[in-house]
Amino acid sequence: MGRTQQSSPIQRLAQWAIVIALPAFLLLSNVRLLMTSAFLQYEYSRPDFPAAPGLSPTERLAIAQTTLDYVKGQADLETLRRLPYREKEVQHLVDVRVVAGRAFAVHWLAGGLLLGALLFLVIRPGRRLLAARGLLYGSALTLVLLVALALFIYVNFDVFFVKFHQMFFAGDSWLFAYEDTLIRLFPVPFWFAAALGIALLTIGEALVVGLGAYVWSANLSGFSKT
Repeated sequence: MGRTQQSSPIQRLAQWAIVIALPAFLLLSNVRLLMTSAFLQYEYSRPDFPAAPGLSPTERLAIAQTTLDYVKGQADLETLRRLPYREKEVQHLVDVRVVAGRAFAVHWLAGGLLLGALLFLVIRPGRRLLAARGLLYGSALTLVLLVALALFIYVNFDVFFVKFHQMFFAGDSWLFAYEDTLIRLFPVPFWFAAALGIALLTIGEALVVGLGAYVWSANLSGFSKT
């Protein structure tokens, strides 16, 4: 871990906070970015996207949007129950909302930690190299984790999908029949595109942040020679 001369333990702790918070902040920012009507419309408009038997394109989009609103905490359970879901599907969506709420909380925590640590280091010129290198190392960590994740998703999405659900949901509560509304709205290709899209967006952002941090660090102290 790079450090300036006479950096204190609290300054180095702030640098580590940047390294750790950056991957979580970027990843969860992209999760939230794709939890939008725009992504739904994009996926549903793809010519190779699976059809939804029994639902018109307009109905499908409307139900999916209301479901998304519920998961994000923008609609209540009564509204969800008016949609054509079986009770098991409703209960799963209740669980999804809990998981999403925790993810949003972690996102805010990571963002606050990242911002606070950056401000603490940037406010004094002598600490700025720690901030620059923290961003650089955080970007490198993000790239290592997300490149590995993207490759895993691309090569063996089925295993990723199962392991993800087993991590966050109990038993078979997340398993549904092909004719269930949840599967008609959100088939496997939807989740493949979402997971890979989140990973690739995060990789792209990490590259941009890392490049900026490298240039900043080099300008501050001739980083390339240290």
